[in-house]
Amino acid sequence: MEKIIIDTNIILRYFEEKETLLKTYLTDKNINIHIPLQIITETVFVMEKSFSITREDITRAINTLLYEPSIVSEKELISKIMEIYRLNKKLSIIECFFIAYGNKNNLDHKTLDKEILKYLNQTHNS
Repeated sequence: MEKIIIDTNIILRYFEEKETLLKTYLTDKNINIHIPLQIITETVFVMEKSFSITREDITRAINTLLYEPSIVSEKELISKIMEIYRLNKKLSIIECFFIAYGNKNNLDHKTLDKEILKYLNQTHNS
């Protein structure tokens, strides 16, 4: 089994349908494609800031890619990050990571960020 790691550019070209490299990898059952969390966050940032893609469309694209059988990644954590990101327009992807990572690991969030505090207060009081 071949193991590869891909970068943001390969993912972006795949989403734009301008490049078939990732599509080729996805159809090869002898390849495990590793996508680290950092690559996902950079991809989300570029899609939002450079291409003005909506959070809903970004979330759908990322989640669809993550659950391809040959993708190796922190799928559960990334899915939670994407859920927070999709529902909270005032939080950046990195702030969503901060929240999801803390929640996953049962950590007490310490921050001075007003939007994060607002989100945490809303979720802990519901």
